[in-house]
Amino acid sequence: LRRVQRAWGDAAAVTPWRAAVFVGAVAASPVLALAGWVSVYHETELWAFALFLWTCVGLLDVLHAPSTRNVRAAGLLAVATVLTRASVGIGALVAVGLVALVLWRRDHRPDARRGLGWAVGGLLANSLVNYAKVGTWLDLPADRQVLTLQSPARAAWFAGNGGSFFSPRFLPTTVVHYLRPDAVRFERLVPFVKFGPNATEYGSYPLEGNTASSSLTVAATALCVLAVVGAVMALRRRAAWLAWPWLGAVVAGLPTLMIGFVANRYLVDLLPMLVLPAAVAVVAWRPARTRVWKGLAFAGLVWGAWANVAFAVWTSELKNPGFTSWRYQIDDAVFGGAPPNVVDAAPGAPVPLPGTVGIDGACDGLYIVEDDHWVPLELAWGTRRIAFVMPALTADHWEQTLITTRDGVLTAIRADSTGLTWDPMDGESSAALVPAGALVEVVADPVAGGMHVVADGTEIMFLLASPDLSTATLGEGIEDRTPTDRGTPICDAIAARR
Repeated sequence: LRRVQRAWGDAAAVTPWRAAVFVGAVAASPVLALAGWVSVYHETELWAFALFLWTCVGLLDVLHAPSTRNVRAAGLLAVATVLTRASVGIGALVAVGLVALVLWRRDHRPDARRGLGWAVGGLLANSLVNYAKVGTWLDLPADRQVLTLQSPARAAWFAGNGGSFFSPRFLPTTVVHYLRPDAVRFERLVPFVKFGPNATEYGSYPLEGNTASSSLTVAATALCVLAVVGAVMALRRRAAWLAWPWLGAVVAGLPTLMIGFVANRYLVDLLPMLVLPAAVAVVAWRPARTRVWKGLAFAGLVWGAWANVAFAVWTSELKNPGFTSWRYQIDDAVFGGAPPNVVDAAPGAPVPLPGTVGIDGACDGLYIVEDDHWVPLELAWGTRRIAFVMPALTADHWEQTLITTRDGVLTAIRADSTGLTWDPMDGESSAALVPAGALVEVVADPVAGGMHVVADGTEIMFLLASPDLSTATLGEGIEDRTPTDRGTPICDAIAARR
């Protein structure tokens, strides 16, 4: 704010109230929502955002007072940004290069050469690191990712997109979604706010991933309003000093708009485009009816904090059964009556909006929607899950039927170590040591899909088949460890209210 105030020239002092509004508008934005998941993805987003803004501060110092020290500071910060997150960092390097060209026109040619050197050197450093890591200078060889090699559908997607994550064909989808004002839904369940529908695809090629995401107008409302006001003021003033770092911010955001993937975390890559003009509004805007605008600013900050905390909670707790239990317990205590947002979850039926809770049959399973698929929260013992003790296999007794259902037979076979086979499906596990006495759990889920076999907490087999375990019989001599209690207390409590 001090740099923008200095560059603006005739702006009054920035009051603590204005500074608090600016800091609050940035904090109560998608950067807050990233607290919902501790991951390297979110960490790099946050660091790149902070480093890019710090680079802009350095560039404003360079434009105000060109010097070797200021150019070095801005250049180092831009290099740090590109080595943290390449897509955002390239925008920072572009901003450094543009400011260097401005210095060249001002006849500060030694500083201009230094600035261009930092921009080129940063790009070279990023290219060398990228080549050392993945064998390409700038692009990511997504078609050679392990995940791609394991997924024929993903491999086909990359083959149709030139082996790249990026294409301008995704711009209609991403631009519309990240600006749409209805990317939110309200409900009476805590935290009352949740993600709206997934992105509607308008491009000529489908997205590779379409996950729950809000938008800038929803999750950064106060910042959007300030940015529009500040942009208008900067255009009227012809504040060219703002254009160079802002163009860098545009370049930083372009890869996010061109990637075939929609995610809430990507909103942070777009925030620098809002922060720079928003700073102008905070410094120079003097609206009439100050009390009204202060009230609106406070409301905008409260909304931003509430919405982004809610999005963070959804990100971290959606798959936690206790979260769903807690929400419906509060709803029952406050409102009572029929539980909201609960539907029947049937195999093959259309999947409703994210956050919807589904019940399969007589509480055979309790589910919640994540993106476009059901996630199990509870699965009933005896119908969706069974457990038994692994028998001992010997040279004389090298094959043992474990369970028999109407859909197939699970068999243990001893070779060098014990492996499992499922007949008639093509579902043979790799040879895995399953010691005698291990507790084996079989989970078959027709709603979410697939059958998992777990031995002492380690998954040893997965099949696309979902046999009906309610009719399963154990092999001769197999010790049954399936609990007599169905183990669905959350589902039972919700179903009792329907």
